[in-house]
Amino acid sequence: MCVRVSRVEGGVELLLVAVQLSRPDFLPRHVQVVTYDSKLRVVARQEVTSSSGVTSRREFTRELDVARPVRRATLRAALQCGEVARLWVAAATMTSSRCRDGDEVAAAVNSVLPTDARPVSVELR
Repeated sequence: MCVRVSRVEGGVELLLVAVQLSRPDFLPRHVQVVTYDSKLRVVARQEVTSSSGVTSRREFTRELDVARPVRRATLRAALQCGEVARLWVAAATMTSSRCRDGDEVAAAVNSVLPTDARPVSVELR
């Protein structure tokens, strides 16, 4: 896991988290990011049926403490698939984005996510 806080053009401060999933075959529809209090929870679930008809469930869960409060409405997550499945989670922090225009903040958050990553479900609690 890699966590980075950075400033992008316009002075917006962003939190960017990269999490490597346990399996490379997780797809965006299998992954969900849930935010509550000062935590982010990453959940990936996949059901696989073998050729003999046996169904098994693969699961990955990771809970992350967020040191800086984030603007929940700006939270975005995207999955990069390949030899390694890497989930990217980005959001604007509360401190820097209070007075910024919503579209400007959303553009800043989207700008730090990899262009080849596909969006995953984000749930705000």
